[in-house]
Amino acid sequence: AVIELALKAQAELEAIMFSAWAEARLHNVLEESLYEMLVDTSTDDTLLVSVLATSVDDEVLSALQQAGLIVKAKPTSGSFVVGETSTDRLIDLALLQAVRRIEPARLSPTPN
Repeated sequence: AVIELALKAQAELEAIMFSAWAEARLHNVLEESLYEMLVDTSTDDTLLVSVLATSVDDEVLSALQQAGLIVKAKPTSGSFVVGETSTDRLIDLALLQAVRRIEPARLSPTPN
């Protein structure tokens, strides 16, 4: 019985530690405005984001898509993609090893 309680307590502590680690990583990866939106889980907004990655090969693109990113643009040069994701999937993107930075996409004004 004592071993079972110890194992249960260990599992709960590991979950708390992972949550704290994930939040700390998010705070470092996301800009403050996105971080505040993530903390407010009452919203389910779709965000247009720019994701800087270690590379944008097929493996990384697949991982980004599995983490909830709908790729809208992939420049021919550079290691970033622009896509849409929901605020509740930002953590999934941020925790990918290939992701270096996530920020709101900056849209250029459309020429007249």
